[in-house]
Amino acid sequence: MLFYMVNRSSKCYNPNCGENSLTPVYFRDENRIYKVAFYICKSCMNFSEFIDWTTKPPRSIPFYNDMQGMVRVRLVKDLKDDEKDRYTRKNRVLQMQKDNDKPCIKCSKFEISKLYIRDRPTFIYVGYVCKNCKVIYLVNRQNFRLKTLDPKGYYKQDGSLPAFHDIPFEEYMSHFAVATGKPEKIDYGEIHLKLPSKQIEQIKKFMKKKNIPLTSRL
Repeated sequence: MLFYMVNRSSKCYNPNCGENSLTPVYFRDENRIYKVAFYICKSCMNFSEFIDWTTKPPRSIPFYNDMQGMVRVRLVKDLKDDEKDRYTRKNRVLQMQKDNDKPCIKCSKFEISKLYIRDRPTFIYVGYVCKNCKVIYLVNRQNFRLKTLDPKGYYKQDGSLPAFHDIPFEEYMSHFAVATGKPEKIDYGEIHLKLPSKQIEQIKKFMKKKNIPLTSRL
């Protein structure tokens, strides 16, 4: 079983969190290789790195080029949309794990990509992303416990919870913006240093060892 991963810190990027609880979520590309789709902090529910332009080719969530705009994240609960439904929302998502003919639970389209977490030595299915809905649907698993936003203060006058970005509030987690096009080119400045020849050779060796291109005339 093939997959790509890199050594990285598990510390959350959220400055208000900083816990070591950053977890990669994977998808499978057209060659059935596991690749990181994004990262989620299981402590504060912060989502990050939905696209990484530093990799070659750039790594992105499934269907990135078709999902410009806002992408929402939904934690699917064990509830029914209708009392007559045979299965709950969560069970319908879990059924997709082994059945490739199941459509999105919301829009009934088949433009979906399954998502996984890694639990050595296997990968555990945790939901999917729908290109048509622009929604990431996730479920809680034994090693993957997520939580939704605190609905305090959002109740309607009748005591019910509103939909938030077209998602039931009790299932709404987060959203993120997918920018159009590549990031702006960074304008680098210059710095001039006078170094002994011995130190210059040491810097060259270090840069070569770390695969850092020599863009200056050292």
